[in-house]
Amino acid sequence: MDPQFNFLQEKCREIVTKNMKIFHPISDIKVITPSLAGEHMASACYHATVEFEKHESVQFFIKVKLKDGKTKEFVDQMEAFPTEGKFLTEFLSEMKTFCQTKTDKIQHELVQQLSSIFPETYYVDDDTIIMENAIPKGYECLDKLKKQDFQFARYVKGLIHQN
Repeated sequence: MDPQFNFLQEKCREIVTKNMKIFHPISDIKVITPSLAGEHMASACYHATVEFEKHESVQFFIKVKLKDGKTKEFVDQMEAFPTEGKFLTEFLSEMKTFCQTKTDKIQHELVQQLSSIFPETYYVDDDTIIMENAIPKGYECLDKLKKQDFQFARYVKGLIHQN
């Protein structure tokens, strides 16, 4: 088995017990390389499923920074991984705190909806990000070559206002 998988399995075990406070006996932790439509240039992606004897399973989406190659050098220069980690932890946490202070109902609801579109992030270090697997909720990776235009952004904005 890939040594990376052992590390990811142990991190998932820690997350379900320490972060999620699920203390049911774990029957299995599966880590797989998913087949995703989008391209992940800055990381290797994995899905992990923690299965319990008497509890619903928990799924994670994991990004691991590439270990070598020209892409790794470029991503390191851009500081893409640390920036994404800070966004998913620090910025979103502050945004959720801000949402709780809003008294204007419409503004509060809009900010809450915007913050709820991001997956829960459980673990971040210099090389690894472990978050909620949002694919079962309908998230999909978009093709980087099919640019998103203003019409698409308008459509998404309309969906947010409907909910």
